[in-house]
Amino acid sequence: HKVCSACQLRFRPRPTTAHLASAMAAAAETAEVAVPAAVQLAAAAAAVGHPEATAAAVVPAATAALTATAAAGAGPAVVEGPGAQVVAWAESHGARVSRKVAFLQPGPHGDRCCMAASDIEETENLVALPRALAFETPPAQPLGVPPDLVALLLRVAEHEEVDRPAGRSLAVALMLHYERMKGDASEFAPYIDALPACFPTMPSWEAAGAGEGGDHAAEEGADAAELYRGTGVERLVEAGAALSGPEGVAMMREAIARLDQEGMFWHHALRSDDDSVLRWAAAAVQSRAHSSKRGATALVPLADSFNHSATNPNIELCERGDGFYVRALRPIKSGEELLLSYGPFSNAELLFNAGFTCERNPNDCLLLSRKDLVAAVGERWRARGEEAPKDLAARCELLTAGLPVPRLTAAAPLLGGAVPAEVVSALAGLSLDAETWREASLRAEASGKLVGIRERWASGGTAAEQLRGEVLSTLQVLVDGRLAPRYRTPLAEDRARLEAASAALASSPEGACDAVTVRQLRRLNILRARIGERRVLESLGATLAARLRPRPAEVPLPEAKRPRVQLGSSPTADASASVSCSPHDSAP
Repeated sequence: HKVCSACQLRFRPRPTTAHLASAMAAAAETAEVAVPAAVQLAAAAAAVGHPEATAAAVVPAATAALTATAAAGAGPAVVEGPGAQVVAWAESHGARVSRKVAFLQPGPHGDRCCMAASDIEETENLVALPRALAFETPPAQPLGVPPDLVALLLRVAEHEEVDRPAGRSLAVALMLHYERMKGDASEFAPYIDALPACFPTMPSWEAAGAGEGGDHAAEEGADAAELYRGTGVERLVEAGAALSGPEGVAMMREAIARLDQEGMFWHHALRSDDDSVLRWAAAAVQSRAHSSKRGATALVPLADSFNHSATNPNIELCERGDGFYVRALRPIKSGEELLLSYGPFSNAELLFNAGFTCERNPNDCLLLSRKDLVAAVGERWRARGEEAPKDLAARCELLTAGLPVPRLTAAAPLLGGAVPAEVVSALAGLSLDAETWREASLRAEASGKLVGIRERWASGGTAAEQLRGEVLSTLQVLVDGRLAPRYRTPLAEDRARLEAASAALASSPEGACDAVTVRQLRRLNILRARIGERRVLESLGATLAARLRPRPAEVPLPEAKRPRVQLGSSPTADASASVSCSPHDSAP
């Protein structure tokens, strides 16, 4: 529909009512609809307003007209229900949407979901969305967004003082905010209208109140601070990682003031001290956007409507040069919810970024700060009777530069698995003596990157074995001395609280989303995240204890019972053989 089939006038950047009506009439004829029905269809669309009417005004009437035509037995089937308007908007701009998907259906406690309206076959395409219909990090050019604004936002995405991932998301949030401020004049108005009006279950602490539970403490009860304290949510808040948090909103405000001093895109009359509008755009991107193959942040209409499954997704989001696609991973029965995997995120990360958790999440982990690593290594130096190097903090900055927040899991193997290789290398580098570290840092200055640390602990030989042993001992200090004390309540008490929270939520009215229900959801979510982390802590502590347990002294076998192996032959299955401990050994 880039060119109107009736009058050959171009739609973009804003199709008039008459253009859209003409295109719909042509589409109806293609679908073998009788000519009178096509005329009625065009008349219904044209009746919604004056010639300057935008897609936001046309879509509701167009959907109603198509529905009436289909009900009369002519024309293609259409999407009905809550998602009808956004589907009609997407299709009017070239998207292809399967009628087997029921979008934005009401779920429990005010949530929304997408359901299979009929049986779906494996690999069946459900959504094909042109790239221009997604809010994507510049230099991508979304529909109707001025190229000059895209050029400005490219500077935000590449700003040297902002981490690149944060800058990419910041640019998309500013783009969404700009389009929302345009109201019905925005090409994206039907999609923006379909987004949640608020995000009540997302943690939104002020940074200064993170340690005390912030607003949540007042809203959720006196023990809320204890529930959040020590969890990965608190670590993420302390790191200032939230786009919708105070730091992210401040960066949005600063970018608007710096880039648009003349008020060309964000008129000065629309700017105020109220951060809620900026925070809404930031929260929408933080909770709904995906990472694209080009490393960009992409807010993809329709694809962002599907909920997450950590264990059993049945659809996937794919990307090709021309756009984004959603397809089935397996056969799906009618009435089954359609679920994506957002990625291997822990419950703490899901709660922090999107305001929900999974009942049982195999990706739960322990999030660390760099201060945790430095403190644990310092304790090990003192335990050996040596003074810790004064440059440990500087070393840690160099060893972890460019890495995400360090994490520990319950996966096997221990080193390189439960403890990622990057974290092992950081601990190994912090444990090196001053002379060895000086050699490594000099090589880093010459080559521009720190190399050789991993080889020191992952290779064979006595020195590597000793370094691995030191890393394991440091990990035990980290787990027992720093991570376990974070959680100030017994695990059994947390489990009892979770059972009570689940029961309270189950007794609330179906579909309720009042203030009481929201508080119950917040409590349930943080308890899930908290208990998931403590399971990882328990498993990791047991594995470390077993690995560091002194091995019993070997008792020599009597001469008569020793296996006899002839020279040049292989030992039999019963013969004893020496076993070397691999750096990736998954013992115990």
